[in-house]
Amino acid sequence: MKKFGFWSAGGGKRYVDGTKKLEEGDTIYAYISGKGYVGKGTVRGKAKIVDEFFKENNIVTSQLISKLFKEHIEDKNFEDFHNEDIGEYAVKVEWVLKR
Repeated sequence: MKKFGFWSAGGGKRYVDGTKKLEEGDTIYAYISGKGYVGKGTVRGKAKIVDEFFKENNIVTSQLISKLFKEHIEDKNFEDFHNEDIGEYAVKVEWVLKR
């Protein structure tokens, strides 16, 4: 996510709703269990479903490090990932603190 300047969340209505509330200029912190806070950034746009976000930002799924994330994006039959209510949403982020 740091490499391509985005952050994403999904898999449940509460995560999607929270992501959709992000506004340009908001500060966001990335946290990984067992590692702590690994990034701080500034939101640079509205959240969009990952397919649309990646197309608009010229991100090719083959460039992604996470094989599972890549497979979910490419599998159009995986409805939960592409569902507008609980699917994966991405937001453009300018990362200012990187580990």
